Amino acid sequence: MLHRLHARGLRAALRPDLGGSLTGLWWNDVPVLRSMEPEALTGPRQSACYALLPYSNRIGHCRFDWLGSAYTTRQNFGDHPHSLHGVGWQRSWEVLAADESAITLGLTHAPDADWPFAFEARQTLTLEVADAPALASAAQRPHAMLHWLIEVRNTDPRIQPVGLGWHPYFVRRLGSRIQASVRSR
Repeated sequence: MLHRLHARGLRAALRPDLGGSLTGLWWNDVPVLRSMEPEALTGPRQSACYALLPYSNRIGHCRFDWLGSAYTTRQNFGDHPHSLHGVGWQRSWEVLAADESAITLGLTHAPDADWPFAFEARQTLTLEVADAPALASAAQRPHAMLHWLIEVRNTDPRIQPVGLGWHPYFVRRLGSRIQASVRSR
């Protein structure tokens, strides 16, 4: 299952069935992230970016303590001794809404050996291209943006630890700049 998004010269390709992965992001056909057409992708780790949830990084030796209880997770990365990057990148996501420039994906997780708590997650990816402000120099390019919103909702009767993030693979170029706005509630 694949989806393509576009907004003027900005385009993206996604594989909801492979961890909700972004397989590529291109500005005027130049890759912004490590990019491949979605048909060629065989797993999330080949993608341009994927969501890390309900935790990022690793759970050391697949064990953690939370609010006085001990929990285990399953190894999820070959013979690596730790569980890595949560479960979202290894699950198929459902397309909840889509149009030419945006898509919302959903994931419902029931407790299992990979993560012991129930949750629901959504990813909304939106492409936007805005003209440079009128006061900017004429040489300034349009602002091309990928907005990527991740939401996680605890549906478990227990309080659970949650962390999230993205795992982007950037194309390294002279003059590249990355900007992120982050807020918490």
